[in-house]
Amino acid sequence: MSMRSPAPVFLSVARTSLEYPRALRDALRRKQIEAFLYERDIPHGAEFPGEIAEALLGARVVVIFAGDDYFSRGWCIREYAAALAPFTILAAGPNQEDEARRRALEHVVVALPAGGATDAILSH
Repeated sequence: MSMRSPAPVFLSVARTSLEYPRALRDALRRKQIEAFLYERDIPHGAEFPGEIAEALLGARVVVIFAGDDYFSRGWCIREYAAALAPFTILAAGPNQEDEARRRALEHVVVALPAGGATDAILSH
């Protein structure tokens, strides 16, 4: 684990569509708000990068760019599930640790494709 504190905003995106996530990251930086955007490819069969896990778990806001190919990518589905876990775990009766994590993550924002295609996200 790094000693640097995580960015308050985590941008979850398929690496094939980085235009809008980069624009949001840059706009947030202009307002002195750091956003984590992982832009490197993850080799097939690799373990989930610790840098991504640390940033995701430390974020206060997660923005999911649910483009057309988002839910066809295994890493994106893992990020999506991890982002929603603090909210969905409440149905099972949270313990103190779960409750603390839920309070730490303030928002999950889902940015839909420009065409408004919602079929992929509704199935998840």
